[in-house]
Amino acid sequence: MVKLSAEVADLSDDMRVVLHEGTGRFIARIADCIAEGVADGSLHTVLDPLPTATMLYQLWLGASLLSKLSRDRVPMESAMHVTRRVLVPPQ
Repeated sequence: MVKLSAEVADLSDDMRVVLHEGTGRFIARIADCIAEGVADGSLHTVLDPLPTATMLYQLWLGASLLSKLSRDRVPMESAMHVTRRVLVPPQ
């Protein structure tokens, strides 16, 4: 998704729209999972689910690109570290 989006966004407006809508649905699913985790007590976060899901998606999108550029795991490990700090299990 990352590479495809970057390649076609400027070439095909129809594909850009489809990819954008698909990304929105994926982010909404992440938000639903966060909301369910908060509701059932398996997650503790003070952040709203949709902005949190959006931020996490953007974080991983950037980490994926940086990891490809550097051929290094550090961006992905950093993204995981932040994700674990944001999505905190109850204590």
